[in-house]
Amino acid sequence: MQAERSAIASLINAVDELATVGPENQRKLTTLGSARPQPYTSIRLIYRNATPEFSELYVGCDSDCLTVEFTEHGLKPLADALQTWAEGGEDFCIYPRGERIKPAARDSESGEIWFWTPQTDPT
Repeated sequence: MQAERSAIASLINAVDELATVGPENQRKLTTLGSARPQPYTSIRLIYRNATPEFSELYVGCDSDCLTVEFTEHGLKPLADALQTWAEGGEDFCIYPRGERIKPAARDSESGEIWFWTPQTDPT
């Protein structure tokens, strides 16, 4: 993902809000236009209860929507990654990590999110 600071702040605010209201809630953010060949038009954040099939974090996408699902075990790593990104960190990723918690089936299906600042472009 690549974004301006205001967009990063919107993501942080949405994750913070979900942390406050608790699991089984979601937020959908609409993105601004992009010159990229296949930009995402929205980002869906879903806070779920952990289950035997889903324990931490899932990242997936369809043609125009990025979906990030997380449990209480994935909340802190996601929030920490967004904060690092807001503070200028770049060229790093987040994905389910077996050393934090044993990944369940849904976690194992996850992709990863790479973060870049506006000054770096991976293309």
